[in-house]
Amino acid sequence: MDERLLAMSVSQTAEMISGCGYTRSMTTTPTPHDCFFRENFARPVIARDFLRHHLPAALLPELDLERMSISPDTFVTEALRKVYSDLIYQIPYRDTQLLVYLLFEHKSRSEH
Repeated sequence: MDERLLAMSVSQTAEMISGCGYTRSMTTTPTPHDCFFRENFARPVIARDFLRHHLPAALLPELDLERMSISPDTFVTEALRKVYSDLIYQIPYRDTQLLVYLLFEHKSRSEH
């Protein structure tokens, strides 16, 4: 992981969560977990690092992660926003755009 990410202090993280004003096309951010997820994964350096580690290695040379953008759309309905968050990355790929969808489930306790 990028060393710049590890340098974020606890106070910076708390400030980021408390000051979250990220809005989506349908509503404002409903929970601190949603805010934390969006604020982190919307940062280009974090998003690129995450995608480089999780997408197939054979695909990476064909992606232009430097020109990646985040779609303002969401597929999570209003009723499910307290439990789920999502982000859609648009990444230039060959002569088109590749859409990468992240669905994040908020949990307060283990299932097991």
